[in-house]
Amino acid sequence: MQVLIVGSTTAPEFAGLLLALHSFVQSEGIESCHSIRELPENMDADLVVILQQLPDEFTQSELLTLIDRYPLGHLVVCYSPWCDSDGRTRQIWPHAVRVPLMDATNRLAQEIESIRNGRPSLPLTATREETFDCLLPSDLPESKLSRRLCILSTDSAFRNWIQEILQNAGHQIDESLKPTTEGVIWDADPWSPNGRSQLALLMTECHAKTWIAMCGFPRRYEVHELLNAGISLVLPKVLSPTQLLEGIESAFDTSSERDLTHSLHRRFHELA
Repeated sequence: MQVLIVGSTTAPEFAGLLLALHSFVQSEGIESCHSIRELPENMDADLVVILQQLPDEFTQSELLTLIDRYPLGHLVVCYSPWCDSDGRTRQIWPHAVRVPLMDATNRLAQEIESIRNGRPSLPLTATREETFDCLLPSDLPESKLSRRLCILSTDSAFRNWIQEILQNAGHQIDESLKPTTEGVIWDADPWSPNGRSQLALLMTECHAKTWIAMCGFPRRYEVHELLNAGISLVLPKVLSPTQLLEGIESAFDTSSERDLTHSLHRRFHELA
């Protein structure tokens, strides 16, 4: 398999993604270049990975160049948080190829599996709904019980992604904290003194049984502090829909809460 990476491979925000990519594909099958203008001459890429740091970093003509150069290749554009609004304010990259950095590892794993199994890539004309339906695993675990959950995050893309997964699994979503809310999924980034105060205030407003904190890169001291603050379970944001749903089910099982947290945290650091 031949993989081409386009963009800044030294940018720290892409370090975890690139490490995962090298675990999926042998290093000799991976090449990189800084821009689309520097595409290698003699490479027939099966997968092209774009690392987008900033809005307007790439142009419509460069997209057409990629399509012309690799008509049968799979294309994935991994964009940083600075580019969250691109899908609403710009139409350079189709919905079928754009993926936020927090979801990029799982998306690349799916694309690589598709390539190895001879499945074609999503058509560039696919809508947002068609893209989500195609990429959501068909074997998601069925929830043992429909829960009333509330997702608290200022990151709309992250919140919408979590909500779609939970609703597809049969859970009910509260738009805000309510007396009937059973579980809360809280975006703990960035974990700071202000975050501690915010969490304490939220817990006085809602007496939900289960509180799940999600962190981009949960450090050991953060996990320890979050658990001491009353959090039931800490999950990394870089995880599959299946892992998310399994984590939520396990979080409601008080006997396994802390064991699962430490297991996921240890596994996350082994992969990082």
